[in-house]
Amino acid sequence: ELRKERKAILLERFMTEKQECIAIQQLSQAEAQQTNAAEMEEFDLADRLAAVIDRHVTEKEQHAQDLEEIEEKLDVLDSKRLDAVSNVSECFLSIQKNLMNFLRSQEDNSGLLGT
Repeated sequence: ELRKERKAILLERFMTEKQECIAIQQLSQAEAQQTNAAEMEEFDLADRLAAVIDRHVTEKEQHAQDLEEIEEKLDVLDSKRLDAVSNVSECFLSIQKNLMNFLRSQEDNSGLLGT
């Protein structure tokens, strides 16, 4: 289950990184268009592009925030995985201890039977 959850989170991170990259490219293009519009003294177009730029900045910031949250999810998941590994290790150590105690008791019993 942890593997499935990790796979889903990694896919979510990939898609968010892709969306962030697109937003950055669109922002860069809009800024270049705005600069060109201002140089050509097309101030109405430059103003409209300012709104587009604001939207792309907001998108980029949202994607960056989403990526931070995804990294937090991965950290929590890694912590759960380490806990699971620790629990399994403790279980095996307990089994080993019980087996060793059983073997000792069998040796002690066979020693008693032999006398």
